[in-house]
Amino acid sequence: NNPYIHGYRGYYFYIGGFYNMSEKEFKTYDQQLDILESRGLIVENRAAAIEYLSEIGYYCLINEYKDPFINNKLQIETYIEGANFFEIVALYEFDCLFREYLLIDLLRIEKRIRTAIVYSFSKTHGHRHQEYLKTNNFRIDTYDNFLHTIEMLTDLDKKIKNDFMRFNIISHYATRHGYIPLWVLVQVLSFGDVNRLYQNMTLADKQEISKTFNLSANDFGSVLAFMCGFRNKCAHGERIYTYRKDAAKPKSIPTFPLHKALKIVDNAKGVTPGKEDVLALLIAMKLFMKENRYPLLIANLDSSLKNLDTKLSSIKINAITDHKLGTILSI
Repeated sequence: NNPYIHGYRGYYFYIGGFYNMSEKEFKTYDQQLDILESRGLIVENRAAAIEYLSEIGYYCLINEYKDPFINNKLQIETYIEGANFFEIVALYEFDCLFREYLLIDLLRIEKRIRTAIVYSFSKTHGHRHQEYLKTNNFRIDTYDNFLHTIEMLTDLDKKIKNDFMRFNIISHYATRHGYIPLWVLVQVLSFGDVNRLYQNMTLADKQEISKTFNLSANDFGSVLAFMCGFRNKCAHGERIYTYRKDAAKPKSIPTFPLHKALKIVDNAKGVTPGKEDVLALLIAMKLFMKENRYPLLIANLDSSLKNLDTKLSSIKINAITDHKLGTILSI
């Protein structure tokens, strides 16, 4: 009468799914280190290692950053020869610093994009939300586009009502003036909301906005959606250096002159570097950043990579990235 059928490597299958018979029980920090050492990971200073585990947590540190140090030739999880606990810490700290550098300039870019969208759309459709949020101001040329527009406008209407009591700026304009200008509404919209607003605009409005950045409407839309996903992962403190692998359905950017300058060509048989990864983000960011800030960003990122390289002993830096970011500065 046992409903479970023996499966593979500790998993037991049953109707409707599977169940792992090995419980994830609570482990003390010392027990966690014992497990890591039993798998071949070198822990030279247990007191320091415990301090890192207590600050970061086993899952966020080990599970998130162990992959480059795992021996994939063995079925049982085992670390490669010479792998050290503090190499994992170094990779974690590198990713945190990398994420912080990116987020600083992504927020600047986001502000610039928000401003361009607000200026152009308000100039064309007015400052009253009762006017600029009319259905006819958006794409309704097909049934699917009509549905997307209605869903977006419904959500924006709910946001206005929900934010009426939460944000003084919204209640002030709604109460005193009877309308909410887009430059006010955009203050309480997420970057995802802004992206959605643009994607549902008419081609004419998209072109008016995208020409601000010397891009076509489609190229700007692709880059906006891509940066939106990256920005959110940075803001939520998620792992960044493996962005493409972590994203369920990674967005991609078009091919730009910088791709050709870096000798990156589309790969029809597989993933093309610089289209869905961190390098793609850096290529996209160059389109929006001031000339004096972009070299500083690349220099900081390149410096963090070189610093990580000095802390790795069991693997090479190209296990993390095989692209030298400094080469972008020469283009």
